Amino acid sequence: SALSAGPPALPAAVAAGYILSDYLLRINDRYLVLIHTLAASLWVAVVLVESSDLLLTHTGPLCGASTLASERALLGYMVGFFVYDLILCIKKGSTVAWYMHGGFSLVVYVTGYSFGWAQGYASRFTAYEWSSIFYLASQKHFINKDNSPTLYHATRVLFAVTFFIVRFLYGLPLSFVFQKRTFTNYHLDKCVRVEIQFVIVIVNTLFALLNLYWGYMIIASILKKKDQSDGNEMGTENITCNGSKKSN
Repeated sequence: SALSAGPPALPAAVAAGYILSDYLLRINDRYLVLIHTLAASLWVAVVLVESSDLLLTHTGPLCGASTLASERALLGYMVGFFVYDLILCIKKGSTVAWYMHGGFSLVVYVTGYSFGWAQGYASRFTAYEWSSIFYLASQKHFINKDNSPTLYHATRVLFAVTFFIVRFLYGLPLSFVFQKRTFTNYHLDKCVRVEIQFVIVIVNTLFALLNLYWGYMIIASILKKKDQSDGNEMGTENITCNGSKKSN
């Protein structure tokens, strides 16, 4: 509904800010993504503290704007960033997994911000960014693993731990509650078409499968490094989180 829709000026300004910072000011895109990750992580923490409701387990229709201004603004910000993120995928020739990540995220945040549907769940999925802090911080632009091996490995461990906590221990129950509430109330929610609601449920499921795939890649990388440290060489490639392979 028009009352639930957020103003397009906010995501447009955010997208323009990132695009101009990248292409006009020539700021390294890794720095821009890290800035985004830190900002989104802090922002969603504020939302969770203000709402004091991690899983939104209460019942009822999903239509209607959030009562929290911080939550609505977070969704608008995320829409703007993921417009830039898809442009960045094209620029860097990213793998299909990263296009899926950016596309899925944009669909979820646009539906919440522009249609006022499931805003509380959309904002809480932003907690996934907490694990991304450590993944990005471990990259060579921020930590030289040869000069600071202890810091590098500690950061990678923190990435793996936070990934499983926020995307599995928190994200999977959140997805279950969201999907159950959608199936219960789809006939009452009139702010978006039923077809769109079920598309979002499918997107949410695919996102969970994508996280399971990335989790598998993390475990595979850890096990391979353990085999190498035990003297069983299995190659000189390091499996990165996006599923690509990068020579050490």
